[in-house]
Amino acid sequence: MSWPTGIHIFSGAVALWSAVQIPYLAITRLMSSPSSSAELVSTHNDGVYTSFLVLHCIALVVFGVGVYLSGDVWRRINKNLRGKGGDDDGRVLPGALYFGLALGIFIISLVSIWAPRYEVFVDLSAESIVKREARILVSGVTQQNISFGEVATIAGERERLRYDNRYRYRYILSVLTQDGRWIELWRSPWNTTGAIPSKATSLANAIAEKSGARMDLR
Repeated sequence: MSWPTGIHIFSGAVALWSAVQIPYLAITRLMSSPSSSAELVSTHNDGVYTSFLVLHCIALVVFGVGVYLSGDVWRRINKNLRGKGGDDDGRVLPGALYFGLALGIFIISLVSIWAPRYEVFVDLSAESIVKREARILVSGVTQQNISFGEVATIAGERERLRYDNRYRYRYILSVLTQDGRWIELWRSPWNTTGAIPSKATSLANAIAEKSGARMDLR
């Protein structure tokens, strides 16, 4: 098999992968809430998944062009990039950026296994918490439902970060279930006050009133 043929196969595989992932990534960002009464209280890694979507769009265009180019065009590109003194056998194609883009697609697919995009909904009417996760690989979109009756503790704590000789704070609200699962509900933006946000207090109170769970807001 000649190296231009190998480039065509490689380009076609990456372009096909990107063509499949683009609608998937778009749909996962546009999915409706689990029910009409569920309120979205938190979204995590949304910016990361937006960059994934953009990168896959770029890859589809770049590798789609790679499939379209003929073998003779690839040989001319290779010869021009390597200069007049280089041989033209194509064993070392100067396409670090081309290969790097494909490597980036592979890496972010692996990243999605451990850092999925996820949304947390609270449905006060149905007395339940829903956590919906989206990954590029493995399980795709999964949904975890926790009834208020399963909640043992509603916990809140501050994270502190020193930046430019000043402290910044972020407040994180989570629930601990009866079977030992920690589910993060909401986190505030970084701020300089360190006070418990009113949204965290109101959300914790609403769940506590209907679940009977104890609150531990620090």
